Amino acid sequence: MLFSKMNKSARIISTIFYIFGDIIYVMQSAKFYEAFMIEAGQMIPPIHDRWHFALAAYLVMSMGWYTFVIPVAYAWKESQWCPWRIGLLIGVVYGLTVIGTFNFTLAALLPFWFGWIVWRDIAWAIGWNTLMLWVYFFVLPYQTKDPL
Repeated sequence: MLFSKMNKSARIISTIFYIFGDIIYVMQSAKFYEAFMIEAGQMIPPIHDRWHFALAAYLVMSMGWYTFVIPVAYAWKESQWCPWRIGLLIGVVYGLTVIGTFNFTLAALLPFWFGWIVWRDIAWAIGWNTLMLWVYFFVLPYQTKDPL
């Protein structure tokens, strides 16, 4: 019932923007992480050698965004919650859940995975998730007709 009320094209468009924005962040961060790993005495192959793992990560994140984040945000919006608060709350929760789990696990497993990297990624995830939810609430609803 909930999915039938939601604008399918807005969900797809927001999912595509969500993934492309994160790809830009990862590509921008690749040199940063490479320099950090070299400084820590660790050698890793460039990300373009492991693109299939990045693709798998993006598929999983987009499934979470499309299946859980958007419907929960939409349901709260329908209950007359303030969209600004919903975007911030869900942005924080999803950012901490996905990127926090990833980074805290790396910090537990790898002694050279320092706290400032963890917090840098978490800050990005919270900010990006919040921004994308605000775009979903305030920009995409102005479509008058759902083409899909």
